[in-house]
Order: sequence, then structure tokens, then C-alpha cells
Amino acid sequence: MNSVFHLVYVSTARQLLDAEALESLLIQARERNERLAITGMLIYGAGNFIQALEGPHEAVLDVYASIQRDQRHHHIITLVEFDDDERDFPGWWMAYAHEPHPEKIKGCINPCLSGCYPHPLNVG
Repeated sequence: MNSVFHLVYVSTARQLLDAEALESLLIQARERNERLAITGMLIYGAGNFIQALEGPHEAVLDVYASIQRDQRHHHIITLVEFDDDERDFPGWWMAYAHEPHPEKIKGCINPCLSGCYPHPLNVG
């Protein structure tokens, strides 16, 4: 069985994103992730992101490096990186949830320890 690399980070948007900007970001991410066999989820609220990426080690690191160069993000903090035998988001090129109250996500800051991901997620 191939190992799946997982990476979770948080960041702050330089500018608040409206629905159109978020939709554009999600379309780009889903297309790229499908091409690279990366799955994951993104939560956005009040100008803050938490994102989980999983897939081939080098592909995940390449995507994360591009996120770190992306001028839409700053204050990027890696929360956790680990290898596992399974994906947490199989088939979800980028699940998305909007959380207008980021304090509600505190329990999920380290999802590999807390075992929680907010649901339901919009996987559209």
C-alpha cells in the first residue's frame, strides 16, 4: 500500500474573500488537485483558512510551496505533517466549508489528534 502524506496548515487572507473569489479559488484548487491526485478540505471564515492536503508526498509539498508563495495568504503556519496508509478525504479534490465564527474551529486545529472535521462539508 502506498503511503499518503498529510499536511494541515492555517493562514490569514490579505483581503477578505467574497463568494466569487472563493469560488474561483476552489475551481482552480479542484482542477489542480485532481491532476496531482491530491484530496483535502478547506475551511474559510472571517479571513482565515484552515486546509488539509493529502496525497503523494512531493505533490503535496509542491502545492504547499505554491500556497506559501501566493500573495493572497500570509501568516501561514504548518500545524501537522504525517504519513498514513489512508486518506481522510477520498474523492474530495477539495471539500469546502464556510465557518463565519472561526472560534468554532479551535477544536479542529490539530485534526490528527482531535479526530474532528466540521461537517457537513460542501464537496460540490
